[in-house]
Amino acid sequence: MSNIVHEDQLREIIREFLSNEVEVDDSNSEAQQINEFSISGLMGDLPKATTDAFKQYLLESLFGYLESAGFPITKTSVIGRSIINTIEEMDWLQIGKYFTSESACAEVTTSILEGVQESFQELGYDALIQVMFGVEGARLQGMFGSPFRELVNEQFRQMTEPLRQPMIAFLCGHRDVKQFMGDMEKQIPVVGRAKKDEFSPMIFKK
Repeated sequence: MSNIVHEDQLREIIREFLSNEVEVDDSNSEAQQINEFSISGLMGDLPKATTDAFKQYLLESLFGYLESAGFPITKTSVIGRSIINTIEEMDWLQIGKYFTSESACAEVTTSILEGVQESFQELGYDALIQVMFGVEGARLQGMFGSPFRELVNEQFRQMTEPLRQPMIAFLCGHRDVKQFMGDMEKQIPVVGRAKKDEFSPMIFKK
């Protein structure tokens, strides 16, 4: 009887062991799929990152020429970086959509927000590199550094997309000053009803 009990216990132990092995293999498989997905996503963004790096190189070269000619904004200043990155984010082959299409406002606003965001990100990259290597003025650039920089920028751009969309909708939805003031009057009725001889938060009776 004791032998039967021991055999049953042994079978139960083996069964639990095998089930745990299957669960571990499944978890490893899921983790491997996640890693493969992340790597494939990065590799898929690499062509765009390389193109953006080349576009930024051209724009910074232009800014360097303008700076030597007396242009007051440098390519490494916040304003200079913002201008460069905003133009870089635009689709140069379809530049007309930023001026004539129905979605022109959204396209321009998106490029500006993404350009300003990338400018502050790149300031952070450069500051980190300078601290790590102790080289003043060092920047994340070059044949390998520039594509890597744009690859990281693209990941941040995708992560912050939900934050930018409400801002774009608000800015483009209120670009008409009259419409904006009309919306304000609806929100604050006293402003819409106020007359010259009445009291309001901004108008005092004479």
